[in-house]
Amino acid sequence: MKNIIGIILLVFIFSFNINAQTGPGGVGNQAGTSSQPHNEIWFNASLLGLSDTDPVTEWTDISGNNNDGTQGTSANQPIYRTGQLNGLPTVIFDGTDDFIPFDGSVLAGKDYTVIFVGQRGTNGLNSVGIGGTNTGQNNNLHLYWTSSQFRAEHNSNNLRTDMVTTGGPAYDGGTAQGSFGIFTTRLASTESDPFRKNYQNNHYIPDADGNFNNSSQLNSWNGAALSRAIFGATEYYGNVDIAEVIIYSTAINEAQLEIVHNYLSEKYNITIDNDRYTAAAGYTYDVSGIGNLNNDKHSRSSSAGLYLYEDNATFDNGEFVFFSHNNATNDVASIQTGSNVTNCGAEAAWNRNWYFAQNGVTSVDTKFIFDFTEALTGGQYPQTPANYVLLYKATAGADYSVVTVGAQGLEAADQIYFDVANANLNDGYYTIGTNDQTNSPVQGVSARTWYALISGDWDNWEVWTLDPSGNLPDNPAHELPSDHSSDKVVIHSGKTVTIPAAYAKITNSSLTVEGRLDFTTNTTIHYFGIIRGNGRILLAADNFPDGDASHFYTKGQSEGTVYYYGSSYNLSTDRQFYNVVVDLDVSTNIITQLADYQINGDLTITSGAWQINDATDDVIRNLTVKENVLVETNGKITVGTGNTFLTRDYDINSGVADKMPEDFSIDYHDIYHQFEVHGNFTNNGTVRLTNQTAPDYDDFTTTGGVTLRFKGAANKLMLLNSTTDLYNLVIDRGTDKTYIQTINSSNINNFVLYGANSVGRTNAGGYATANPQVRKALWIYNGTLKLTGSINIPTLSEGNHDGGNGDYTIGANASLWIAGSSVTVYSTASATSQVPVGADGVRLNSSKAMTVYGKFRITDGFFGTRNSAGFIFWSSADAQVYIEGGEVDVAQVRGANASGVASYVQSGGLLRARGNIDGNQTGQYLGTYPLFGLEGTNAVFQMSGGEILLRDYDSDSDPEFSIESAEGNYLVTGGKLTIDIEEGSAGGSNPDNLQILSTANLWDLEIKSNDGTNITVELLSDLKVSHDLILNDNTELNVEDPITAGTYHDVSIGEDFNIIEGATYTYGQNTTTFDGTEDGELYIGHAQNDDYEQYFWNLTVNKTVGKQITVIGDTEKDPDNVASEHFNRLVHVVNDCNITSGILNQGRQSIRVFAGV
Repeated sequence: MKNIIGIILLVFIFSFNINAQTGPGGVGNQAGTSSQPHNEIWFNASLLGLSDTDPVTEWTDISGNNNDGTQGTSANQPIYRTGQLNGLPTVIFDGTDDFIPFDGSVLAGKDYTVIFVGQRGTNGLNSVGIGGTNTGQNNNLHLYWTSSQFRAEHNSNNLRTDMVTTGGPAYDGGTAQGSFGIFTTRLASTESDPFRKNYQNNHYIPDADGNFNNSSQLNSWNGAALSRAIFGATEYYGNVDIAEVIIYSTAINEAQLEIVHNYLSEKYNITIDNDRYTAAAGYTYDVSGIGNLNNDKHSRSSSAGLYLYEDNATFDNGEFVFFSHNNATNDVASIQTGSNVTNCGAEAAWNRNWYFAQNGVTSVDTKFIFDFTEALTGGQYPQTPANYVLLYKATAGADYSVVTVGAQGLEAADQIYFDVANANLNDGYYTIGTNDQTNSPVQGVSARTWYALISGDWDNWEVWTLDPSGNLPDNPAHELPSDHSSDKVVIHSGKTVTIPAAYAKITNSSLTVEGRLDFTTNTTIHYFGIIRGNGRILLAADNFPDGDASHFYTKGQSEGTVYYYGSSYNLSTDRQFYNVVVDLDVSTNIITQLADYQINGDLTITSGAWQINDATDDVIRNLTVKENVLVETNGKITVGTGNTFLTRDYDINSGVADKMPEDFSIDYHDIYHQFEVHGNFTNNGTVRLTNQTAPDYDDFTTTGGVTLRFKGAANKLMLLNSTTDLYNLVIDRGTDKTYIQTINSSNINNFVLYGANSVGRTNAGGYATANPQVRKALWIYNGTLKLTGSINIPTLSEGNHDGGNGDYTIGANASLWIAGSSVTVYSTASATSQVPVGADGVRLNSSKAMTVYGKFRITDGFFGTRNSAGFIFWSSADAQVYIEGGEVDVAQVRGANASGVASYVQSGGLLRARGNIDGNQTGQYLGTYPLFGLEGTNAVFQMSGGEILLRDYDSDSDPEFSIESAEGNYLVTGGKLTIDIEEGSAGGSNPDNLQILSTANLWDLEIKSNDGTNITVELLSDLKVSHDLILNDNTELNVEDPITAGTYHDVSIGEDFNIIEGATYTYGQNTTTFDGTEDGELYIGHAQNDDYEQYFWNLTVNKTVGKQITVIGDTEKDPDNVASEHFNRLVHVVNDCNITSGILNQGRQSIRVFAGV
């Protein structure tokens, strides 16, 4: 049997929603909307519906967010017990192995409020009520008790507070083991000290350790669970009883705390400090309240379908109104019609009453709202508002009287409201009644449906018919749909109905628009219970009607369109639509977005400007488009100059300590407005998501900026036919490199990045080394960015302010693809002449190379790294470089003594590894690494075309060209390696020597002297050239190992071996083999009539049967031209000459063999 012992149940505050049951005390709602706090989780043992001693396998989250706690292992399941606390059940955890996990990530990066009710059976780590399994500071929330303290810990950021003394104040519940209490912990990171507070039974308990002023939020909260936590490396389970758990992802204010604490006190009969409400006998259900405490207000609340609002902003400090009900049946069958109702003149009333009590009130006006469909089972739509009355009685058994109200009417299609002045608000029992149960019954009535018969104004009765086809007149009473709030409205395709600008508020139960409904500039916010249809709703102001428009804006349902027209105006209400069209009267008119917009379909700007934010607001706005964006010739998307980080003052170059977004738990790209696009983006007009006149690469703009994000798992196109000035661009397509975001610009001036790019990459905040947060104006987070058309990106990185590596990084889930002959991309700039006129922040330092963890690909165009290092491969990398066309100009291609895998695949194009040799700039070439190198046997080298050009070398004997791939990891069937170097570039004792080490074969190899001086290429491994080997004038190929003297490396050639006049092939005790499947030539271009011979140690021919290698010399060595017969000798084999397969054809030259054939 499980021990029945106590913990304190965590209650995170629940949400408020006018159309649904709200949170505890009427505080909060599921989504944190309507000025209510966000109730993330609510576990309530009273609603589990289990039998006594049943195991708890699932604790359902009743917040509406479906964050259920589940425990599938029977040994770890706690026990449900009835009658434990004020007659209500609790869930009992045994302290040995019982726990229920849930998703704690909902609190990561957020403030919170946690209120809990329960008792514990022990002290210390085995009293844990809630915890997690993460390690590291601010990666867990642990709540537990010692004998004298209640603790809320973040892993080394711990709030420890002394509980109320046992036997002291009456509100000492929970201090002693085995007694229930209400405990709260709260984090408010943006308020003044103290940022963190703990409460016991509505009493603030001060901090014992000084961590009240630590504003850090949780970075993460993995392994969150009721009654389980890991401290150090040890797992602990709580010996606790839990009644209720509620989680808010915000710091609720003082008035809201007071209301929720009073709700819990009344429900569980726990004594609290500042008890403001004592319910009438039996009226303890859905306790709710509104009030003001220390000028923190909670002005809207609800209890089972009765909503109470503060009216006329009349709350003073310390004033509260509470209300609750007794859970009486409230349905159509139970409607009251007895003398207790009719004696006051009413004909009927609801069966349920709500008990009201005021606390400290002197002058509060209120608004009662009765929701017929929520509060009354079987309720429908109220009719004539004037026929309804607010009923009151002072005692439960008394007759009702009618309350004098200031105004009454329809709040929504299914809601009646009454405005009540303070003088007419008394403690007692309230419900709603009617003076005309026939025409305005208290249960409401079902609705009629009106159809648009013709196009015209809403207030013309001839526009409307009851005929479902919409083609036949049927309006005998000359009515309008708005005459009856319960009625429905349908506007068929081909019909346009216009609401006059001065028309009064319209309320109907539903609206279906298949044609067009024009709200003009009408400033009244009309109400339709449900809004749907695939037609157009036209707006000339921010006047979209209230109501449930989810069907209208949801993909796969109505998919309707909102059409903005007219002059300039602001959009100040958060909206969600499907398609949006902006077609203002003239192109200079502006719609200013001052709220968050989610567009589930397409956004089309035909005429006028859509401006994100204004010139003064510092609030970050979000614009999300789930499908396509189209900006026509006369359209614009711009940004206002309001500074979104005015209060935080982010600074890259503060001089002492940079203030970066991460210092405030915000990702780098999140400090500006967010524009998220999931589909295609076509710009034929103007898109300026910055107000800068030129890029500023090492400072944040303070004049407004937007981060444009491409998201979604799909291939999409950004087509730019006109000016497109972006601040930050983030590619986030899918979860790997699969999906392609193509950018095609018709002119290089149509795509410009203006954002800062001088901050180093970081893997903090949940990012990884191989998938870091790239803090640059361009970040390819997930997916492939393909650049086509005419694009010039003059710099991707200007260094590493704020630490981290400043190289531009392609993460493991990312790919950059250059795919246009007029596309040029540089990893950095080395001079201001290379960037747009007026640009600032070009930094002539290191850490600006191209780091590849993912994939780089070029099929056409140009990529260069200027004065930076080139391609760098690090540990954790699975880097891929594909050269299929175009030109790549880098200082170096190398690893970093790392364990990561790199793959190099070339089928075309040119890769130039120039080191420090260039006519315009000096690269960052580190001689401790190869000029071109693939480290480790796991490296992949494939070449079927194109050219690798080496232009520099260092002063040591390490290889400049190094391929270490194991057999099976290389495949060379084409392409060319060209070594084109000049004397003295490296310096040192061996300044003119370049070394080759390769496990892979090469196809063509050509060695050149760029300046006509003598240069030498040395071998650190055998050399296999599958096609042609060419040694040009003033070059030498030396087969002796430069590190191990006396070691000589073999050379094999598949077709031609050309030793041009002035070139030297320095043999040793090695074998030179001619193999392959085609005929070849050994050309020795010595152009002197003398006794010169080319020496070989061993010479082997091993070609396909019937294929030959032919010796060819210069005409001066021809037998017909030599002065002496022995001058015809051209090949000298010192040791063995082996003809294994194929033919050795001496041609017109002589071959001398000294050890036989």
